[in-house]
Amino acid sequence: MSQYLCLRCGIYRLLLDIRHVVEIGGSVVAIEAEAGRSMRRRWREGSLPALNLTAFLGHPPAASSQQIVICDEQGRQGIIDVDAVDDLRTLESSQFASIAALSATLQELIDAVAADTDSATCLLRLRHPFAWTSIFTDGEAP
Repeated sequence: MSQYLCLRCGIYRLLLDIRHVVEIGGSVVAIEAEAGRSMRRRWREGSLPALNLTAFLGHPPAASSQQIVICDEQGRQGIIDVDAVDDLRTLESSQFASIAALSATLQELIDAVAADTDSATCLLRLRHPFAWTSIFTDGEAP
């Protein structure tokens, strides 16, 4: 069993493995980057690449959002802004199914889907490791 944060980004409900979460921030002003491009944001003693994931997925960003600082096994960090963090879910690997066909962008981000019986929707699991190079378009891995 693994634990996941359940996130909302526009029409999407996404799952992010809790092991990759460094910090969840409260409401922040939405990034006004065009077409979901990344930018840098001050965090602690430095700055990290930041991306409004809702805008990146093609939806208008919410007036305010929550920021999540994420990290991979190499210690590279970045910030994603999402419309909201809903809750924490515990799921078994048997609850996930492969996804047949996705756009190239989603294929780099999503690796599986699980049914949410409470809301009768799909939960899309963010790929691990997170697709840093394709998301943070400044070409610099966080």
